Amino acid sequence: MKTYPIIDWTGNAYLNPVPAVYDNGLHLRNVDQITSISVHHSAITRLHDYDDLAITNAEAANHYARLGPGIQYTYKISNLGDIFHLRPLTTWLYSVGSAENVTNLSICLDGNFETQQPTREQFEALYQLLEELCERHPEFSATWPNVRPHCDFSSTACCGLNLRNRIYAIQDKASAQAQLLNQ
Repeated sequence: MKTYPIIDWTGNAYLNPVPAVYDNGLHLRNVDQITSISVHHSAITRLHDYDDLAITNAEAANHYARLGPGIQYTYKISNLGDIFHLRPLTTWLYSVGSAENVTNLSICLDGNFETQQPTREQFEALYQLLEELCERHPEFSATWPNVRPHCDFSSTACCGLNLRNRIYAIQDKASAQAQLLNQ
């Protein structure tokens, strides 16, 4: 399996407004409050070639209009497996539509997984990111059994028919490997 880069976009002020600007800093949390990881899809039909920043900015514009400033995902994964770190772990976001927003860390994959399949690169990058988050971050309690599709938090089809059952099946590292790496 290839190692996918984690590209830091947390310095982008449009995607990640300064916490003092973001709801008067009320969206700050201690990292030890993270108890779950949600998986999302962009629900936008993914083209083969696209501009990652342009697509992410367009999603952020939609989030600004509906949810508040900035993109409402902590990480995003492109169709090529590039992992974009968008918001700090210390910022809670409106990503799951429930009281669990405060304790959730969110990952979005580009594509509409009601009609499309995630790419092999997306599966591998998601596994790599989940392994990093679930096994190398003892400062928060979220681990493999706490990885859930967005629809597990609120009434939505997200993360799409072609991904959600794979996410539901994750209970440990072995099941994550089986669901994300062994297709």
